[in-house]
Amino acid sequence: MFKGIENSKRITLYEELTAKGIKLKEQIHNIPPGYESEIYKDQNGLFHFPILIIYEEFNTTDYIQDFCEDRLTEEIVDIIFENGRLPWDQENKYNENNCLCYFQCSTLDKITKHENVFYYPMRKDEKLIDVLKCKKVHMNGLPVVTIVSPNSSKFYEHFLKNKVIIKRKK
Repeated sequence: MFKGIENSKRITLYEELTAKGIKLKEQIHNIPPGYESEIYKDQNGLFHFPILIIYEEFNTTDYIQDFCEDRLTEEIVDIIFENGRLPWDQENKYNENNCLCYFQCSTLDKITKHENVFYYPMRKDEKLIDVLKCKKVHMNGLPVVTIVSPNSSKFYEHFLKNKVIIKRKK
C-alpha cells in the first residue's frame, strides 16, 4: 500500500496508523489490476482506505477505492449493492439485507509459504476504524472484507465449518 510514496512519508504514515491503534502486517493481497489507490489522511485527520471485497462462493472480488475510517460496515454493503443485485449471483442469494461481512486477516508462514487466514465478524453498525483497532485483527496492506450470505446455506455452512472465525464479545 505504500508503493510510490517516498520513504519519509511512508514512515510517517506507518507511524500515524500504528499510533491510532491499527496493526499492520506484511501485504499479502494485491490491489486488482487497473485500480490505483492508497491509504491517505484527509484534512480532518481521518484515514481513507481502499477495500478489497471477496466473494469466496463465486471466486470473485470487488474493490472500493476510497472508504473513510468513520464509515459503517453497512455502507460497504450499500456500495456493493448500489446497482441492484450482484451479476454473478444468478439465484439472488445475496442481497443488502442478508450479507454478512468478515474482516479477513492472514499471516504467511515464512517456511512453508502457506497463508493462514482467519475472519473477524463485522457488525453492520460498526465503524471501519473500530474493526481496525480491535486487538484481534490486523491489516495486510489494505482492508480485506469477505462477504457471505446465510441464504446460500450450503456455502455458508461450509464457510463456518472450514474457516477460522474469530469469536467476538457480543
